[in-house]
Amino acid sequence: MNIPHAGGGLRRTADGDVLPSPPPAASCASALSGVANAAVMVCAVRPTACLAALGTTAIFAGAGLVNAGRHLLASNQYPATGEAAAEPAMTDPERSDALSAGVVATQVDGAPLESRLLAIARECGGDRQCRADGIRALLEQLPPSAQIHLQERIGAGRSLISSSVLPGVGAAVLPDMLQVMDQLVQLLADLYTPQVAAYQDDLEEIVSAGMKSAVELRVNARRLETIEQLLQRDGFTVQRQPYPTEGLQARGRTLPPQMDNLHAVIRAGTGTRLLFVAHGDMIGQGSQGAYDNASGVAALLHVARQLGADPGDGTGSVEVLVTSCEELGLLGSRAHVQQCQQNRTCPDMVINVDMVGRGGHGYILSDTASVAAYNNLGQPPYHLWAAVTSSAEVRAEALVRNVFSDHGFTRHLADIPYMITSDNLSFQNQSIPCVGLMQMDAPGAEALRAIDQARAAWVDASKAIDWDWVDLIDSGKAQATAEERDLMSARFRTLEAAEFRYRQSYVEERDAPLRLIHNDRDHLARVNPQMAVAFADVLADVARAWGR
Repeated sequence: MNIPHAGGGLRRTADGDVLPSPPPAASCASALSGVANAAVMVCAVRPTACLAALGTTAIFAGAGLVNAGRHLLASNQYPATGEAAAEPAMTDPERSDALSAGVVATQVDGAPLESRLLAIARECGGDRQCRADGIRALLEQLPPSAQIHLQERIGAGRSLISSSVLPGVGAAVLPDMLQVMDQLVQLLADLYTPQVAAYQDDLEEIVSAGMKSAVELRVNARRLETIEQLLQRDGFTVQRQPYPTEGLQARGRTLPPQMDNLHAVIRAGTGTRLLFVAHGDMIGQGSQGAYDNASGVAALLHVARQLGADPGDGTGSVEVLVTSCEELGLLGSRAHVQQCQQNRTCPDMVINVDMVGRGGHGYILSDTASVAAYNNLGQPPYHLWAAVTSSAEVRAEALVRNVFSDHGFTRHLADIPYMITSDNLSFQNQSIPCVGLMQMDAPGAEALRAIDQARAAWVDASKAIDWDWVDLIDSGKAQATAEERDLMSARFRTLEAAEFRYRQSYVEERDAPLRLIHNDRDHLARVNPQMAVAFADVLADVARAWGR
């Protein structure tokens, strides 16, 4: 992800840096407490001890049980009426997203639950029963509060309280506990698969390659070499596409004479060509470049493997391009576009993937029309053109949106022309059919909306000022009347206020993904491999259908 100077060419500009975030808020997950909770959780975690626990706990008799139940309801903000409040049933995507997020927040004996689940997936491979058995044994190690936390994530916590604790204790409790335990096991066995573990392994390989050097250009060179090796490992022929950068300076860095992109054909076809793009470079003091954008590259590696195993029935060619120097002004993708235009080899459709593994079953999509609708056309750093949306892009975008919908994904910011500032711009500026994609939940998308609206207001405030005339006045080559000076002062005040609001938007919008990149907050733990694979599976299905 490339964060531009927000005003792009304005006379009064912000530095565009992502501001440090405040300390994270305390977890809002509720935990059941008291003896009642302990006894119920014995049933859920260790069913063989259930009857003994319930039979010997005196507080579960008579009024003690009712009071304990009321305490449980109150502590979980349920109505204190003895009945659970009605709530909409969770959809499968909501359930998997909530459970996956709960896993990330849970520890087992000081180790992340997620890492233990991935280890089981690696050990068992495609043997689902093996995974289920291992997961069941793992859940038995969880403390009661952690078990309830996961149950609530799948919508089971409340039903357990209403159906098991409040009505009474007896033989009916054990089947409920066993059913929820089995539900957790089955869901986790479906979510944490060998494919998810392979994604995490690729992500770690890319990140660790960059940690072997403190010099940014060397970091990115090592990352590119590692990505090349990972593609070759999976059986794909990789071509390096060099482009000249001699004497070029970007963001204060002097580049070597030549940089490279990586290109590989994932499925050779006789029809139209689909190109997946993700940038492999990173930037930022202390950043691991995991979320931005090792996550996107690992997603394309997943797509390549899935397509190799099941190419689908599409007849089109599917290719992958891993770019360099995206963070230095989209240099790699701009060079690729220039080369393909010269050689008349540009793809028929491009899908740029930047920043996945957060946001569950949500995404944003930025198409060519979004670029053409922006109010800073022609201004640095991207000098956007009023590009033309082709009928080919309209058809391809419909395919993308339909497949995402089939997988239970929701598109956010569909009502505004939001522009993802990534390699997609290089293609869209030249009217090459292209969409940019980011995985994102609703709060993150709304945070981006607020920041973008503040940026747009800043651009409009700058456009209201005739800067050439201001230069003439400052140099003494022109004179302004008192009325003109008053108007100029008012517009400067408007510009300063708009700049302040833009800067504040980064501070206020705590959910904005832009605050997690280009700094030391971008590390491996920010990327949820299960969510990333759910997103990449959609891309794989788009590829399978390409040219159908």
